[in-house]
Amino acid sequence: ADGIVRYCLQLGVRCLTVKVTKDDVVFEGAQRTMKVQAFCELLLKEAFVTTPYPLLLGIQVDRLEDNDLKILSSTLPTFLGPSYRKLPLNQSHSPEDLKEMIL
Repeated sequence: ADGIVRYCLQLGVRCLTVKVTKDDVVFEGAQRTMKVQAFCELLLKEAFVTTPYPLLLGIQVDRLEDNDLKILSSTLPTFLGPSYRKLPLNQSHSPEDLKEMIL
């Protein structure tokens, strides 16, 4: 799974959509999985090698309870650190403002 993510980021892909289950596993399709922490570490390492522009991360949740969603929403900022930003929908920013950010 990390090979697919790494390859996409090296090509300069700026939008990744992943699916997260209760087992804290990230799916990128066709039976490929990674733990959330390993996925975040890979993003931090590879996301801005090709381009400094922001990476849009789309997360689909699969059968998570409210408590699981709270854990996930606190886990991502912990693993991604200052690179992670959750932006309000009513604000606009230029790509220059968001360099090296994971949104």
